[in-house]
Amino acid sequence: MIFRSTASAPAADPVVYLPGGPGLSSIDGRTTGKGNPFLAERDQILLEGRGNKFARPSLGCPEINDLRAANATPTVQTAAAARCRAELSASGVDLDGYTSAETADDLDDLRRALGIRQWNLIGFPYGTRLAQTVLQRHPEGVRSVVLDSVLPVDVNYDETAAS
Repeated sequence: MIFRSTASAPAADPVVYLPGGPGLSSIDGRTTGKGNPFLAERDQILLEGRGNKFARPSLGCPEINDLRAANATPTVQTAAAARCRAELSASGVDLDGYTSAETADDLDDLRRALGIRQWNLIGFPYGTRLAQTVLQRHPEGVRSVVLDSVLPVDVNYDETAAS
């Protein structure tokens, strides 16, 4: 999704929004750029990441969200995650293709396909990890980065979040 700048001569380097999660949609509920301060100077690009809500396939596991909302025990949530993983794998989804590195490569492929020399990344929690991964793998395509609530690439969130 691209929101076009309102400037008469927009800057050549758009902003790319990288949401938290992982798994949060970049485009859910976004139908207009109204009130978007970036659009005064440049375009804003949103890419629905691999496995997210509107991607095909989506890796959504509604049962897990329901269990979290109900404050289910970690054991119950882990069992639900195992069931979801088994169902996705049985349906032919190669879960090894859903990594920050793969998504960073997708972003760079998009940048090149759109003919953009460099762009600006703005990331929130998981999006900060993704932005750091883009910087590691494709630094030539990045003009600037804003990281808000940084999740370092060397921290395994799933193993340390509960400690």
